[in-house]
Amino acid sequence: LNFQNNQLFGTIPKTMGSLQHLYYLGLHDNALIGTVPSDSFSDLTNLKTLHLENNDLEGIIGGDDPLCLLRVMVIAPIHGSLEHLTADCGRGLLQLKKPEISCSCCTECY
Repeated sequence: LNFQNNQLFGTIPKTMGSLQHLYYLGLHDNALIGTVPSDSFSDLTNLKTLHLENNDLEGIIGGDDPLCLLRVMVIAPIHGSLEHLTADCGRGLLQLKKPEISCSCCTECY
């Protein structure tokens, strides 16, 4: 599903985690707010790409977070196969605005 630049606003619904056959989810370039519902994404073991950047999301993605567990496919393939996870976790370096998301397992930070 590609919802890039669709002027979406509000929070990411937790029911998004019920789309178990989803392999691409593009939520970038919208006006989404709140925290990333990582727990609801834990069953998305087919998800290869998740784009969250250029929104107003906040929170922490790291450690035992379900999204990070999906990223450890090289170590333990049983967890999942999330190859690309992008978020607003690098803004502090180039812009005055600090990062909204702290993400230790993102493949790319914006």
